[in-house]
Amino acid sequence: MLTLLDGLGAAGPQLSSEDSYPEPLVMALISVFETRPEVIAAWMIQVGFADRDADRHPLVGIETTGDWQILMQAIEVAAQVHVPGMVFDLQRVDRTNPIGLTEALLKAPTFYLRQARASSLN
Repeated sequence: MLTLLDGLGAAGPQLSSEDSYPEPLVMALISVFETRPEVIAAWMIQVGFADRDADRHPLVGIETTGDWQILMQAIEVAAQVHVPGMVFDLQRVDRTNPIGLTEALLKAPTFYLRQARASSLN
């Protein structure tokens, strides 16, 4: 997983690599995504300040064609059950109009990608 660190210095934000995603959060998110065909893909990075390790937390970017508010509510419910008290942020990803940390999210590998269903030839 990539970590975006804002050192507040002349160099500005930096990306660094980490080995793993927080598995309970990933599983909670996938449980929501699998029931919502409008979710296309999701990425995760850690965000925080370079000098404050304890303040780092996941930022989840989600590409969807559905209602963002309804999706966020479903994620909040799943998080309360599977990762109560865990701090993380959500950001909608629109590749055609990147805002916020979209570019940093898109540099990370996807942890969820909806597979196209095979169509029958019969």
